[in-house]
Amino acid sequence: MTLSREFEPQRALRFWSDTGLTADAQAHPNITTFVHRALSAPNSPERTAGQVRIHQALEKAGWDINALTPVTGLGVPAFNDGSPALHTGDFSNGLGVMINGIQHVIVVAKEYRLDRARSEYLIKLEYVFYDVFGLDDDDLREYGADGGLDSNASQGITAWWQLQFQHGYAPLITRIAFEREFRVPIPPGGGTRR
Repeated sequence: MTLSREFEPQRALRFWSDTGLTADAQAHPNITTFVHRALSAPNSPERTAGQVRIHQALEKAGWDINALTPVTGLGVPAFNDGSPALHTGDFSNGLGVMINGIQHVIVVAKEYRLDRARSEYLIKLEYVFYDVFGLDDDDLREYGADGGLDSNASQGITAWWQLQFQHGYAPLITRIAFEREFRVPIPPGGGTRR
């Protein structure tokens, strides 16, 4: 007996993107908050006070993006609006179950122009979000067959965990990417290094 290709172990990591998921993610309030707080410019509708974000790093670099120290510690957003118990929000549309907490975010400057005469800069940022569509030991303990639930779902979670950890199936990596452009004021004379 031979197995068809669909049932052979998928050992290579694969990335999955979807235009509908990307559109939903761009409009999600937690993603919108992340986008604005990552920049934290004076005209951002939401800011992270007291921490160095993209705008503050540019200011420290004298508005020279080539001298900018990469910003770290931006955190990661989650698709966790709503109630798991009441099946509302992200727990009714599938995002809470399929993604919930995003695992990695990379923000890339795709374009940057400093306009000293107007005391502003234009920056285009690409936001790339990654999530591993897979299970870990905590998922198995909480939702699997050993979690106290005897259901088709708990058996499925256990089987999924076994495929990953006992039979070498690689998890799928979900990738969401989109760009945003911002025009940001800087203090007059702020185009020079201090």
